[in-house]
Amino acid sequence: MAAQDLFKDLEDALTKFFDFLHPKIDDLKKVIVALKPLVPKIVDLLDQLISILGKLRAEIQKLDPGAIPELKTAADFTNAVKVILEVSKPLLPESDRDDVDKALEVVGVVSSLPSLGDVKAKLLKLIDDVVVDLNQLKAA
Repeated sequence: MAAQDLFKDLEDALTKFFDFLHPKIDDLKKVIVALKPLVPKIVDLLDQLISILGKLRAEIQKLDPGAIPELKTAADFTNAVKVILEVSKPLLPESDRDDVDKALEVVGVVSSLPSLGDVKAKLLKLIDDVVVDLNQLKAA
């Protein structure tokens, strides 16, 4: 069973969003200007997205896969744990399935850490580029 790669998924999502946002920035500014009187909370939405991206950037910046000895072994371990959790989840009572989902979130992060070194700089740049464009929309 292949491990989910959260950082690659994040890179793909940010790339798709930026590829949509950046070339249409002038059109989107017009949309934001038109929406502000009808949906004043549109600026709040932009602020919230900018804030979330800032927090995400800070968390990614803190991660240093090179500082973790035997990272590949840790990722292999969590991949094995993932298989056990996924296979056992349907057998557990409904009330315990949230715990499995929480454990799978941790597994996803740890198993993805080896790839972070490859995409960390690109993720940080994508976040910065998206935030620049969002700030332009906010100022519209």
